[in-house]
Amino acid sequence: MVNMGAVIDITDRLTQELFSETEVGNLNSGTYRSRNTNEPDYRNYTSILKKHWKPIQRKLKEFSTQYLGFEPDFSRLKIRVGKLPTYYSGRTGKPDGKVFGSYNPVKDEMIIDSSVLDEFEDSERPLLQKYGILTQDADDVMTHEGTHALQRRSGGIVNYIARTGKRARDYIEGVATKVTERLTGKRQKVYPREQRLATKTIDNYGLARAFRGQVAAVPFFDEIGSSQPTLALLVYMPMTRYPDLKIAA
Repeated sequence: MVNMGAVIDITDRLTQELFSETEVGNLNSGTYRSRNTNEPDYRNYTSILKKHWKPIQRKLKEFSTQYLGFEPDFSRLKIRVGKLPTYYSGRTGKPDGKVFGSYNPVKDEMIIDSSVLDEFEDSERPLLQKYGILTQDADDVMTHEGTHALQRRSGGIVNYIARTGKRARDYIEGVATKVTERLTGKRQKVYPREQRLATKTIDNYGLARAFRGQVAAVPFFDEIGSSQPTLALLVYMPMTRYPDLKIAA
């Protein structure tokens, strides 16, 4: 789940916050260079995270080299274990949703919920299993969030925001989920509507262009016919509807 919200300026400010002066690269060319080594910054539980991340990083690099034409640098990526929101039904009090992973492109930070890591005796896991909510394992979640990190490095997140406005989240999540399926070899049961949109986009533009967000611009108006610009709708969109939307502070 990519964090995408609170947009103030869809071009200058976002670009400045996503890419610092020491990260030299063109948003559309996919280049991304750093002065550091290619090891991410494990913020906690280093041995556990490294065990899961190393093979995923290798697959992401292979994918990027083959389809995007560059080897990504993950040295500025931050990864940590944490607890993410669980949603409960107001009627029954039972859990009906859970965020297992989150990626913030401004901070370049990935958070993996401890409930998907077998190394942790997470007290929430039996409840999530009981109600059929725990449908992903740690590698599924980390691959999905790592794909978002690659989208950041290839310019995909910036391009989709600039070209599709309010629908950026749908494109970004859909494409990331389809690539996660490719890398894990497993069908992903999340974001079904977004996956259908991604499939159509990949068919129309090819995998590389769809991943980079190099698609035709969508008019910046609400699809229901409102004259309000999409940018304004993004800024004021209720966070209860899209709790993962966080682009810039």
